[in-house]
Amino acid sequence: MVVDAPITIPDKDKLPPLRAPAADSVPARASLDDREEVLSPAPKNPVVAQASTPPVAAKPAAPAPETRPAVVEPPARPAAKPDTRTDDARAAEEAAREAARVKREQEAEARAKRAQETQAKRDQDTQARREQEAQARREQEVRAKREAEETAKRQEAARARALLEGRGTAGADAAAAKVASDSGRFIIQVGAFADADKAREVRQQAERAGVKTYVQVVDTAQGKRTRVRVGPYASRAEAEKAAAALKKAGLSGAILSL
Repeated sequence: MVVDAPITIPDKDKLPPLRAPAADSVPARASLDDREEVLSPAPKNPVVAQASTPPVAAKPAAPAPETRPAVVEPPARPAAKPDTRTDDARAAEEAAREAARVKREQEAEARAKRAQETQAKRDQDTQARREQEAQARREQEVRAKREAEETAKRQEAARARALLEGRGTAGADAAAAKVASDSGRFIIQVGAFADADKAREVRQQAERAGVKTYVQVVDTAQGKRTRVRVGPYASRAEAEKAAAALKKAGLSGAILSL
């Protein structure tokens, strides 16, 4: 309970001094009770006084107060600032965050779609290139078969013409050999390479010169080699014409008969 009371302290300089009563005006026994008495003063001899005074037992020392480790209080966290935004501002910020999230997802989906389309196009190009190479090999086989049949027919016709002209069997064989030497299957071997990239580069350079090429991988004593060849051609004249085109492109080749 709180008491609101004024406290007044008198000034010491304005109060009259207190006077002590006279020594003989009040008897010594006036302030004593019935069971009290006045004792005589103690003797002045310290030895006698010490002997007559009983020893006072020493009080046991008070135990030292238990000291406890000081508890360090963690610093108080600053109070969170009150959110003074309005409902419209909070709604606008939430809408902006949602729009940014949707935009990120759309961009990720677009990137994934572009990657899939790129991979699909790459696969289509690879498949188309393989089909073209297979078609070229089939065409070469058909052309080589047709050229072999035509060569055989020309040889037979030359032999028959030689017999009709009366040159005999020897003349017919010589005519057939001449036809065989000028016609048949001829190729141009540009080179044999251990590096597949180098073989691909030479092949592309030869095709830019206007000739058709193909490769043949063979095992040699030095390891695998990739032969880059041009042709085949039905006559040596065609092969020599292709060799001249390769020479203009900076490539050299050897004409071989198959």
